Amino acid sequence: MIIPLPGNSGFSLQIFPNIDINETDLLLSGNPQYNKRWNNFSNMVMVFVCENLTNVTEVNKALEVYANKALHNSTNKYTKVHNRIIDGHNGILIESGKNSTDPRMIYLGFYCLDEVGGFARKLVVMVSSLSWNDGAELLMDTVHVEELPKKVGSWFLIQPQGAVVQIDANPVKILEKQFGARSVDQINYAYVVTVPGQVSAMLPESLGYSGTKIVEKDNTTNITIVASPESVITNYLRKSLDADVMIVGESPNLYEIRTNVTRDSLNALLAPVGGSIPQVKDAFTEGVTKETMDDTRRVLYSKFVRLGFNESKIVILSNKSLAIYLADLDLATAQDIAAKPGKFEIRIRTENNQSMHVLYGDAVEFVDTPKGDRNGEWGVPFALSKEGAQIFQKAVIDAGATRNPEVHPISMYLDKDEIFSAPLSPDLGESIQKTPIRSLEARVGDKWWNARDLYIHLKGGAIPISFKVIWAGKAPIDYYEKLALT
Repeated sequence: MIIPLPGNSGFSLQIFPNIDINETDLLLSGNPQYNKRWNNFSNMVMVFVCENLTNVTEVNKALEVYANKALHNSTNKYTKVHNRIIDGHNGILIESGKNSTDPRMIYLGFYCLDEVGGFARKLVVMVSSLSWNDGAELLMDTVHVEELPKKVGSWFLIQPQGAVVQIDANPVKILEKQFGARSVDQINYAYVVTVPGQVSAMLPESLGYSGTKIVEKDNTTNITIVASPESVITNYLRKSLDADVMIVGESPNLYEIRTNVTRDSLNALLAPVGGSIPQVKDAFTEGVTKETMDDTRRVLYSKFVRLGFNESKIVILSNKSLAIYLADLDLATAQDIAAKPGKFEIRIRTENNQSMHVLYGDAVEFVDTPKGDRNGEWGVPFALSKEGAQIFQKAVIDAGATRNPEVHPISMYLDKDEIFSAPLSPDLGESIQKTPIRSLEARVGDKWWNARDLYIHLKGGAIPISFKVIWAGKAPIDYYEKLALT
């Protein structure tokens, strides 16, 4: 299979110092059997589009000079140059290795395209890490560069910033550090944190612990937290890294950290709480899970369609890379759209089927992962800012939602599309009548995938990962799809 990786303009090719290059396309041929070289690809083709017509004879001479230099400057002491027909074109083949039987022999093929009267418009450079008999010759002779589709659009490859890790840490030491506690006792499924003096009632919630019980006595505060050891570790990582952290596996527990981290940086973070990453295989894996990549693809595609970019493609290449195609759109705009969250809004129905604005997404401080109860009902917990909770309280009281919730449901919108609508629960209506409530939960019924989608929407339609762009350029629409993970 052949896919193009976008190149760059203004490229200077050292082999041919007298040739100006104004466009470069890089194509890769994948073969799962050969997965340890060439970044999981077994064949590579570069198509250089020359700025001016290039003398083919000069190109061939330059290749011979290059081959001789490679022989003297490389540890590969076996280098041979052959005149050869490659894919039906007169070309040169260079084989380079430690000796004539080196299993890691590299084959480089060169030929010119769009040739008229001894001058060419394109130079094709082919590299293969397959042995000649195992496929290099066949691959070089079947690329048919001149037949590649001409319709191109903007492609860019993004690399998720994150890791999936195992963590050994002591939740008691974490709570001691977070609360500055005098002591922490674990009782059944709860931790009792004893803190000298008084603490703010909002402290546990600010650290990610909702539903706590606070008791003050004799200049001492006891905070009871119902939480599992894993959720304590997750909260510590979230607050310390200011990033999403999810539990994605059990036995052993695996944590997906959705920001740029290294093993060393995590060990440094965990050391003060008696934690570390175990020295075992697969305890630290760069990238994110397939489920997270699927969510990323779904969010991006929905966003592009909402904005009118119907001819878009999002292709998962691995847990470390995802390719995005947008037709007729420059790369800077495409990258901006991918990274920028949508416009999230909360509204409430008033009278005559009208609705009024309550809050925008900046009032949502935290969104937790979907939770299911014993009855199979799913919900998405989220927290409002202090000011947002006060605005929400006033809006629902003024609209009459606390007295007649069915008539005045709460609706959520992303880029003006309704994504959720439901009345206040009776308990919430009674509580919010008395005081602002920051910790809320949107209940969606028995479909977990609806909770998953709402979780993404509550985060403003932002993709669930941070990323960096590792390639950007122009390429045909269909090529990356050939390497999609299924």
